[in-house]
Amino acid sequence: GQPVKVMTNVLGAVNDLRFSPKGDLLAVGGGQPSAKGDLRLYQSSDWKLVATLRGHDDVVFSLAFSPDGAQLASASFDHSVRLWDVKSHATLKEYHHHSDFVYAVAFSPDGKKLVSASKDRTVQLFNVETGKSVFTFSGMEQDVMAVAYHPNGKSIISSGFEPAIHWWNAENG
Repeated sequence: GQPVKVMTNVLGAVNDLRFSPKGDLLAVGGGQPSAKGDLRLYQSSDWKLVATLRGHDDVVFSLAFSPDGAQLASASFDHSVRLWDVKSHATLKEYHHHSDFVYAVAFSPDGKKLVSASKDRTVQLFNVETGKSVFTFSGMEQDVMAVAYHPNGKSIISSGFEPAIHWWNAENG
């Protein structure tokens, strides 16, 4: 097969790709290690670059759209998670709950909470609006690379370098 479209206007490696819930936008995250992170939005109708979202000081490793598609969360090696307004392209909030690379981020099904996974061997659950930590899930012996919210909103699943999958209660920690 042959590619239908090849997009080369990205900075460095691409680490994550996410379509918006409606499918009208494609978010692309990556960048150059120890340099600036790269986060770009393309419209899927013609693959035109809509915006370059600047702010991360290191590689963007994971992306997640809010369930309504109005916000985009990005996880970075600069130890932060950023929340972006998809229409204005502005940073809404910046969260610093980890002491090392942030590998993954996911929204709760209602869009009110974010969960993130890190090289610091923790999973952080925090309130999107206030930025306050709700729970810190710890006890992993290796980097936590992946995190997902169950569609019912009651469980969080994480995994990483150790050969295990951890299920967490999102309601009571």
